[in-house]
Amino acid sequence: MLVNGGTFNSNIVTDCGGGIYNAGGLEARNSTFNTNQAHVNGGGIYNKAGASLTVDNDIFSKNTTGCFGGGIYNSGGAAVTVTASLINDGTAGFLGGGICNFGTIVSLDNTLIRGNKVTSSGGAAGGVYNGGTANITNTSIMNNSTPGQGGGIYNDADTTLTLRDNSIVSGNKAASGGGIYNLGTAKVGNSSMISNRLTSSSGAGPDVWGDYISEGKNTIYKTAGSTGFSAALEDTVIYS
Repeated sequence: MLVNGGTFNSNIVTDCGGGIYNAGGLEARNSTFNTNQAHVNGGGIYNKAGASLTVDNDIFSKNTTGCFGGGIYNSGGAAVTVTASLINDGTAGFLGGGICNFGTIVSLDNTLIRGNKVTSSGGAAGGVYNGGTANITNTSIMNNSTPGQGGGIYNDADTTLTLRDNSIVSGNKAASGGGIYNLGTAKVGNSSMISNRLTSSSGAGPDVWGDYISEGKNTIYKTAGSTGFSAALEDTVIYS
């Protein structure tokens, strides 16, 4: 199914998929998803297990969910591709103010994830939660927040994250891992993690927390709380 130039505003559902609930193959292009609400998951779009979703040149703004995925929720066994889009000012109760992924993010490219938040004290991932596989390129993840871990990105255990090609994680805040909080496999190349911060005096890793596989040419303001970055790989570390 193709939606081109659609407008999905101010819809409210008691379960999942405030704007759209996708159980098949959906292409959403040149469309807007604003102020939609889902009481459970997927304030903007819910992508069901086995479904495929393409988001291209879309705007998601001020979508909310009680649980997971303020902007987009991608189920386990589902696939999503996001290109040239804005996911802005979304809110989730527990995981992924912008995007919550349990399946595969085939590509998150040339996109801005900005100003999203998680509200629960036990929540995580103000910007992007990855509980599966996520491939992020040339994307800015900025000014997202959570009272828990992973202001910009939370990469869970037994998952795979790649962050490449001039991606920027900046201005995010969390109790630990202000920029990225990593428990899984995270490969980072030619990207910047700068000017993120902690909201707890007992927290660690203002920019990056956890173990990383550097592919080189990264810029990190503070590497405290992390391993894997090195001048030998042409990584630039401002403070260790």
